[in-house]
Amino acid sequence: MLFKKTTNSYEYALPIEWEPAWDVGAPIPHVISSGHQTYLLYYIEEESQDWDGTSVTVIDPNSNEVLPIAVVKFNGCYAYKFGGANDEVMSGHPLYKKGLKFYSAHKVINSNWIKAEEKINSIHAYYKPERWKERIHYLLLFHDELFECIADGFEITVFRESFSSVLSKTLSELN
Repeated sequence: MLFKKTTNSYEYALPIEWEPAWDVGAPIPHVISSGHQTYLLYYIEEESQDWDGTSVTVIDPNSNEVLPIAVVKFNGCYAYKFGGANDEVMSGHPLYKKGLKFYSAHKVINSNWIKAEEKINSIHAYYKPERWKERIHYLLLFHDELFECIADGFEITVFRESFSSVLSKTLSELN
């Protein structure tokens, strides 16, 4: 039997490699954006050798405790969404049975959000359809929040400092 490859145009979530992984229980993600630059900060998952699974560590971003923190810079970030659905209601998300994986990072393929934004921008005098084909819809599912953005790519830097120190450094990078 001969199978023909088809190009599907339906929207779906494709899980992607994302290192370092965020802390599943308390990533405490924060978004900083200037309209031209967008950064996402989160606590990195750190396993303790002596953890027996019977307790949790409460993380306070206001403390001066030194912990591993990732700063993700989204290059060419066109737009972002943050908050909304958490892991308890994810079965109601439109991409739930279309590849969405809990506590993971994804690229949304055939993104309806990108299509809608491109349609809005298509009336602009300098509209270039090829530019929209390069854009990527990222979707990151945290424990209590969902982060999505349309960007060209991303860079991740890891710090081992207090949250306030990393936040201050990140704010100084904004234009």
